[in-house]
Amino acid sequence: MEKYKSRCENEDISELGLSSLQDRQETFLGVDANDVEESKAFAKIIATTSEDKQEQRFYIRFGRGEILDAHRMDKRIDEKLYKFKKVSKATFDLYKKYLSSKNLLHFTHARRSLMGE
Repeated sequence: MEKYKSRCENEDISELGLSSLQDRQETFLGVDANDVEESKAFAKIIATTSEDKQEQRFYIRFGRGEILDAHRMDKRIDEKLYKFKKVSKATFDLYKKYLSSKNLLHFTHARRSLMGE
């Protein structure tokens, strides 16, 4: 019985035609839609780039099944209670507008947009 040999981790696999690893960049947005660290973020964008395509994914922080109202809550974020969930670009743009303008109308539109996803 012949034993199978596994590939060595230093083996050249360039002939397999695999694409290179994707570059990934995360941007976190805080209360005023400014760049912040993750622990203070209410929204985030993950941009990935590979040889043949670019992609963006959009996330908003949720708590108790609802989008967090960044301007009318305690600014401390409990990572255990509030999680990022993926949303459409349209919903993200409305929420980002709310963060920068503090206009509650944009928050309401973001919530309604989320219901249609």
